[in-house]
Amino acid sequence: MAVIILTLKITGLSARVPEALEYIKNSGAAGIPLFLLLYLSAFILLLPVSALAVFAGQTYGVVAGTALSWAGATAGAAAAFFLMRFFMRGLAQEIIKRKEILKKADSNIEKNSVLYIIICRIIPFFPDPAISWIFGAVKIKAGVYLLWSALLMLPDIIYYTAGAENSENLLSAGPVIYAVIACAVILLIFTAKRYAKYINKDNSR
Repeated sequence: MAVIILTLKITGLSARVPEALEYIKNSGAAGIPLFLLLYLSAFILLLPVSALAVFAGQTYGVVAGTALSWAGATAGAAAAFFLMRFFMRGLAQEIIKRKEILKKADSNIEKNSVLYIIICRIIPFFPDPAISWIFGAVKIKAGVYLLWSALLMLPDIIYYTAGAENSENLLSAGPVIYAVIACAVILLIFTAKRYAKYINKDNSR
């Protein structure tokens, strides 16, 4: 990750994102593949992605903007996850083995994967791109991570694309949207706990 941050500072890629978005906006439908590529790249390069969802809502509308942002975010999460898993996981596991607290965290994540994904995805402190890199380093099944990440990123994306047309709409719609998200999160946590019990019961046979 340090290499990525250093690369961004040297090349100034993060400063060129507004230029890229302006080009995509002026390109019409032809800019959609470029937007998806930019979303994917943002996850790999640890760039903020909420602004991309806002841009999608303003440029393509709520429905299409949500669909495109969700596709880009899912692809980006998968790309970051597998880059860590295939190229840097060995080094990450060596670091984890040296610290007892990290070993325990790695073991807990393996046993309660879904619950940890939910916790990390609903807490704003954890940026979406960084989460994918982190989970790529620990013992978690790729399918479980990608499925639950895709589901949990959707409410946040809808929030930004739906309120993109007008900041006042974003503020006024916020309480309603977050109430819906809260209900969804409670349901997801309940499902995750049931899923974890089922997996633990199945493994004990």
